[in-house]
Amino acid sequence: MCPGQGYSVRADAREALMRHEAGLSAPLSPSLELVIDVTPQIYAPDKVINSCVDFLESHRIDFERVQAFRLLLSEALANAIEHGVLCLPSTLKEDPFNPYNEMLRNRLNEIKPSQVLLKVRLLREGGACNLIKAISVEVADSGPGFDWRSHMQCAEMPSPDKPYGRGLALIKMVASQVSFNEAGNSIRFVLDV
Repeated sequence: MCPGQGYSVRADAREALMRHEAGLSAPLSPSLELVIDVTPQIYAPDKVINSCVDFLESHRIDFERVQAFRLLLSEALANAIEHGVLCLPSTLKEDPFNPYNEMLRNRLNEIKPSQVLLKVRLLREGGACNLIKAISVEVADSGPGFDWRSHMQCAEMPSPDKPYGRGLALIKMVASQVSFNEAGNSIRFVLDV
């Protein structure tokens, strides 16, 4: 796994990544962290998600938990880029004649440099075995944020005919913990392993 176009691994995660690439065991620390800077201008979330999945699989995380992680991270990254950085409202998806994807591409080409920071931490239990007990995920963007309190109060699954609104509902339903920073431009969720 190597950083590709659209994202880079920060220096504070390089040692863990090099150990992973070399097939070495993870260092015995209370947690192991992978930090990735995502460049929204090159919208390639699959590459970022696959890199994170490889990281989890290298630590023998259960297949079902990896799939849950993949789904929740996909939603969190899409929200950070589309709504946080690009400020595209979800309601645009209601109009079947509204070219949401075209607007997304146009805004990606027009935006100033911005950032989405992704942190994936493997939280370990204490003791001699150092078993992984949970996956902590933080996705922060350089956008203005949103009123997360009102969204979390009514974060129920929308009707099947509504073309948006499932992201936070899924995260709230599957994760054991969900929190936001005050501004609403950073989400943190925990998946128990």
